[in-house]
Amino acid sequence: MICNAVFEGGGAKGIAHIGALKAIEKYQLKIDRVAGTSAGAMIATLIALGYSADKIYDPETGNGVLPPKISKIIFPRGISLLPAVIRILITLLVPLFAAILIVGIYPLLYLFSLFIFSCLMFIGVGKIKTPDKPLILKVTVSIFRAFFGAVIIALSCIILAPIVIVATFTMWNFGILSTKGVENWLVGVIERSPCYKRANITIPARDLTFKQLQKISKFHLTLITSDLGRKRLTVFDHENENTRDISVIDGVIASIAIPLIFKCKKILIGGQEYTFVDGGMLSNFPAWSYRKSLLFDDLKHTLGIQLSNNEVFKAEINNPISYFKNLTHTALWGASPIENISVKGLNVIKINTGKVKTLDFFMNDHKAQTLYQSSYDQTLSSLIENFSLFPGDSARYWLQEMSNSLHETYLDFIRQYIGDKVKVSKTRLRACLIACIDEQLQTSKIIYHYNMERDIDRHIEFDFLEGVAGVSLQEGFSIMLFPEDRSYRIPNGKNFDKNRINLLFIESNRRELVKSDLKIIMTIPIFSKAELIAHGILDAEVLDDNEYVQNIDFDKAKAMGLVPKAVLSIDFDDYFVYDLSGEVVRNVYTNSLNDSLLSIFSGLASVALSDFSASVAD
Repeated sequence: MICNAVFEGGGAKGIAHIGALKAIEKYQLKIDRVAGTSAGAMIATLIALGYSADKIYDPETGNGVLPPKISKIIFPRGISLLPAVIRILITLLVPLFAAILIVGIYPLLYLFSLFIFSCLMFIGVGKIKTPDKPLILKVTVSIFRAFFGAVIIALSCIILAPIVIVATFTMWNFGILSTKGVENWLVGVIERSPCYKRANITIPARDLTFKQLQKISKFHLTLITSDLGRKRLTVFDHENENTRDISVIDGVIASIAIPLIFKCKKILIGGQEYTFVDGGMLSNFPAWSYRKSLLFDDLKHTLGIQLSNNEVFKAEINNPISYFKNLTHTALWGASPIENISVKGLNVIKINTGKVKTLDFFMNDHKAQTLYQSSYDQTLSSLIENFSLFPGDSARYWLQEMSNSLHETYLDFIRQYIGDKVKVSKTRLRACLIACIDEQLQTSKIIYHYNMERDIDRHIEFDFLEGVAGVSLQEGFSIMLFPEDRSYRIPNGKNFDKNRINLLFIESNRRELVKSDLKIIMTIPIFSKAELIAHGILDAEVLDDNEYVQNIDFDKAKAMGLVPKAVLSIDFDDYFVYDLSGEVVRNVYTNSLNDSLLSIFSGLASVALSDFSASVAD
């Protein structure tokens, strides 16, 4: 299977992306389009240049084109302590003396402090958690908190703000660190890259453009930056007419230029100079770049690698520190879920990076190896538990084998159940594996199919709780649907209300695409084998004995919060069970034995698909 990939920004935490890439390679998934921001832009560029995970960083030897200590790239000649200390002192002391002169206006300091005090008093009164205390005590506590808070904020703003502002604009040239070391590193990386050597071209690495890279590597590389001059996001790739002829190195530097840490990247485009900083300011996880999808397009999956240290943010904001901390996080990343709505086939893999911080550029080898291995394990586990991603055509072969096997078992059951009183004919079946392709919009789609190559309904997408497969996916139990007379059967002979019955049938505008002569649709929910065992739904010891099969208690599974990973849907254009007079024997499909058989099918399919997914990574 060929996928898109998107890598989130995260500074030094970007080492985790390499572990994730190694797991993707282990699972035999191929990538032909990569997008990234900041640290993710560096990894995306290395992938587009043809580097494998082991060539980027090998945790066993510590070798690779990307050292775990990013400081080796930023400071290729090392960093001398004495000059650094002198520079910091000069940088801080000069603005400090200037700030002392500015702060000499005492009335201004007094008025500003009074303003802050009033604001804190307004916020603080009534917010103290002392419900049993008198009002005078609450007000007194608020006054003391507001007073000390006002003093701290006023001094910080009036004394520290000039230091930051003056130092930034006069001493640091919009950033403390130069990106020259990173640029030189990128030149060497491009010159030694597999695609550069394979193409045998004479273009200087420093001048390699996005358009030229796409031509020699066949990769679609997309990098995200923030344009300060135009106050908007800019996409660097070979399709953007404004950036296709910009060098790849300039695009990477523009995407990684963390404000105040690195100097801004100035790029000449169309005769005009533009100033760029880290793309993470506006879009740290650009999965939206793969949103385009036309009707009847085959689904193409997107692997999204997000980096998080699982930091818990408190809902209650009761002090200035938590206020500004949450305000910054909300401004930078709060819109990410909205940005990536309607990215069909987006599979987000969230990597817990532990205690590694964004600016941990001096990470030691042990810490880097631990982060790499943790990311590899988390990504591989996520891929194994994702029943919509499989390499090549392997899932289609599995689907064909499983559906035919279940069909044969079903026919054998009918013959034993009824005997010689009926005629059982083997009819042509269609089968498909349906899974959710957009969790936010609750949209499902046929991922793999068998005997549906010429049927247009293989392209249908299902809305939340729409269609028999959608209901089965959400409810977590098997359903037998008979479209001809709009009847159905669910476990234990239960009944749906009128609204739920209507949901079993796809909306009219899409219903016209469904094959019109279907007589039976059978849906079988597929769960994670590991989750079923962990919750006691299946017995691991019994599974080891191939002579026994287990059914799934759908009610118990739902009560424990288990949700199907996918649904196996099998349909027939014939009832295939008739009595001697030629009438359809409907009670075969609407009895408790049939319910039990479908629950057994669910157990068999869940175990089989879980084992098949795990075998891919062996």
